[in-house]
Amino acid sequence: MKALKLLLLLIFFKSGLHAQNRIEVDFSSAYQTDNFKWSIAGNSQGQNPNILSEVSWRNLKGPAFNLDIHLPISSKFALKANLGQFFILNGRVNDTDYLEDNRTSPSFSADLESNKGYSRNFLLGLSYQLHLHKLRLQPMLAYGLTQQLLYLQDDNNLNSTYKTNWYGIMAGLNLKYSLFKSLELNHTLHYHQLKYRAVANWNLIENFAHPDSFKHYANGYAVSGDTKAVFLFHPKINPFAYFRLQLWNTGKGIDEVFYANGTQSYTQLQDVARKSAALGIGIQYKL
Repeated sequence: MKALKLLLLLIFFKSGLHAQNRIEVDFSSAYQTDNFKWSIAGNSQGQNPNILSEVSWRNLKGPAFNLDIHLPISSKFALKANLGQFFILNGRVNDTDYLEDNRTSPSFSADLESNKGYSRNFLLGLSYQLHLHKLRLQPMLAYGLTQQLLYLQDDNNLNSTYKTNWYGIMAGLNLKYSLFKSLELNHTLHYHQLKYRAVANWNLIENFAHPDSFKHYANGYAVSGDTKAVFLFHPKINPFAYFRLQLWNTGKGIDEVFYANGTQSYTQLQDVARKSAALGIGIQYKL
């Protein structure tokens, strides 16, 4: 929040920049759908069995809101900031345990509700602007943080949570060009190199500690791309529509379990995967 306040203060000192380096503020809303899963093995070598337990959230749906700020600090460089939040209103989650390798011989399976929670993100970086005839290229480096709160619920007392943090460096490229006089297209591709940390509270498992029942540690990456169409009807305020797709994955990591008696155990986190798609509309304001 301090970084956002700094950006807003800087806006008032940059109003004299010429037209091609104008400040841009985008606010958008979207309909978003997420799928998310993680799995662990039976031991720290990834065996006995190779998939002991898997939890999969599917069709997590709800509204998403984003604020993007582009703040030129010179003729070529600009600060970039993004704040976004996705509100989960509907979804399902499946928790399944297995006795044998490759997801065979299930010993437990529960299909549950996941009708609340959120995903929120913050990104702050620096872009450089290049002009190639009618094309505008903006390479970018940034630091990003994404947090999720996911639920497992039923009609009784189950109210388990899984909280995640994805954080690290992002490299991106934005391409802008005018298709017609009144239509500008923006294509953006981002690659994130990430650390992954998560903590769960399995509230009905009595031999687990609470509120920290187990934690996950891994390294991962994310790839995201979006296409935005800006309709240039006015010198300052214009509507736009966009589509965004994001893919997140980790490699193998550590599952650390905390027991009520104060002891811990470890096994291998096999993978974490997330897929997110959003279709939205917004308003772009140029100062």
